[in-house]
Amino acid sequence: GFSQVVSFDGVDDFAETSSSGSEGFNTIPGPFTMTAWVKPAKQNQIGGIVATSSANSIASEVIYQTGDRFIFQYENIADLLITQTKVSPGFWYHLAATYDGARLKFYVNGILEAEKTTIQLPTDTNRLRIGKARTLLGELRFAGDIDAVSYWEAALSINQIQSLSQFGVTGSEPKLNAYWDWDNGSGAEDAWDYGNRVRNLKLNGGAMRTSVSPLTALDFGYSAGSKPETFANWQQTFS
Repeated sequence: GFSQVVSFDGVDDFAETSSSGSEGFNTIPGPFTMTAWVKPAKQNQIGGIVATSSANSIASEVIYQTGDRFIFQYENIADLLITQTKVSPGFWYHLAATYDGARLKFYVNGILEAEKTTIQLPTDTNRLRIGKARTLLGELRFAGDIDAVSYWEAALSINQIQSLSQFGVTGSEPKLNAYWDWDNGSGAEDAWDYGNRVRNLKLNGGAMRTSVSPLTALDFGYSAGSKPETFANWQQTFS
């Protein structure tokens, strides 16, 4: 079906959460999953897709595109995962980065493409940005479409990641910190958080437009309405 997505120009467009108050974004150091649907507008860019940080500091966890690859960087340049998939502009990709307390994994379209062990512990963060990331390379701005961004306080399994990419969320899933799309905001600059906490995004620049929903962009081989691992079973997985 069709839904709202946001197009970022790669120059000065981005979205971010509040850094304090009742809508402040805060992460608990420990296992996490960060996901997004992205459609790059060009191949020759170094663009930040999703990043967490403290205020305006260097991003702690960031997914970005560099040239024809996607990269997940965790805490420092030493912990960097690069996809095998080559980026083709104009196509949707579902990206998911996980940390289980010891091991980092990076998925593209529900397929594990890179992983490594890390000894680096995660840090507290209080801001999440979309379409922009501050790294040691500087300010990275993304040109393209982004939708259905989520952050979890758990390392999702491959089945859960595949289910998430196809069906989205209900908002009541355990360990869901936040989930944003652009279909239910109160205005042109809002994206409502479906997660267990009230935390909305503010869009700075960027253009909303109606597009084919990325949630239907892939077919993992499951029949309509069938999930590889139902959300009802997620609590058992995390307990």
